[in-house]
Amino acid sequence: MAKAGRGTSPKKRVILDAALACFDTKGVAATTIEDVRAASGASIGSLYHHFGAKDRLVGSVYRECLRGYHAGLLAVLPTFRTAESLVKGIVEHYCGWVRANPRAARFLLETRHAESVRATEAEILADTAVVVETVGNSLERFVASGEIRALPPPLYSAL
Repeated sequence: MAKAGRGTSPKKRVILDAALACFDTKGVAATTIEDVRAASGASIGSLYHHFGAKDRLVGSVYRECLRGYHAGLLAVLPTFRTAESLVKGIVEHYCGWVRANPRAARFLLETRHAESVRATEAEILADTAVVVETVGNSLERFVASGEIRALPPPLYSAL
């Protein structure tokens, strides 16, 4: 899995990595808590302590994958000096992250609208809001200078 999120303990990191591997191999629906327990070496009690239920585990894996992607994007945003370099840089970051993290990328794409991810929808939206705001601020700089046409905010997401 990509870089650990803020405050992720080593034990929790092992469980999240094992869960992602299980989900990638067997699929989310076919993976059981016992599969994750066996792959991680964690106790059932530890799994339930950290995640409560499978839906929360799936959502937590989703959030950690997304955080890894976001962390890399936020790190490169300040380096772009022109509108063109910003747009190209965002696309290059995405493609590079997918190549470097194929398991996480596949999981994000396949499970975004899954019922099990909805258990953490509020947290996902909160995590994403920070990134959307930061990218929006970067774009606004170029809108103000006339390098990028002002568009409704949802259209910038397509970039």
